[in-house]
Amino acid sequence: MISDIQLLNGLSLLIAALATQRSISLYHFHIIYDILNFTGVSFCAALGNFTQDGQKRRSRIRYAAIVVFSILYLAFSILFGKDLEKWNPDTPRHCYDTRYIATSDASHPYVDKIYLGVTCFYMFASLNGLALATPREAEEDDGEDQLFWQWSILGCALMQYPVHLWSAIGLRRSNEGLLSGDSENIFGFGQIVALTLTLAVIIECATGVLDYRDFCRYENSRGNQSGSA
Repeated sequence: MISDIQLLNGLSLLIAALATQRSISLYHFHIIYDILNFTGVSFCAALGNFTQDGQKRRSRIRYAAIVVFSILYLAFSILFGKDLEKWNPDTPRHCYDTRYIATSDASHPYVDKIYLGVTCFYMFASLNGLALATPREAEEDDGEDQLFWQWSILGCALMQYPVHLWSAIGLRRSNEGLLSGDSENIFGFGQIVALTLTLAVIIECATGVLDYRDFCRYENSRGNQSGSA
């Protein structure tokens, strides 16, 4: 599944970022954070597919991987917030050009901390919301009601995509002339991979929900047949 690839991609990026966090500039902290948030909808799609009886073991592995990612993501967000405390426009690696992602009179790093806090909360709220809306085998909830809530939460999760996409592109564009060396060109590969997976993740979200709807209809029809018999 594409969501599994995205999960592994996110975990790999997180582990690499945490392992080298002392050498990461504030600009790269921001870029990595935006890329990590791209995976949020993919995780929601994975949670929405934990309903088939034949995938119990795979579902547990996904849940465990998402829990690990969430812990590492929170740790990275805390480090990003601490690094924002060191904001200094006169010191290299401790600032970035914000002309495309903030107003000219914005106070830094105050607005950056607000962005970090709101988006971090939004991602966790989306994951937890869909985890609660995902039916368990022991429950006998109405399929249409569950489908409505899954569609609603997936829709809310998708709303963060344009925000992080604009932030990543705007930040890269405004700082393009300030970067030096080949490290940014190498890191840009990760940005391109994450952005090109966006469309595939959206398609997977829709496919997952449609598959779940078909599954509910099949269960309902089987229940009606058993009742009539």
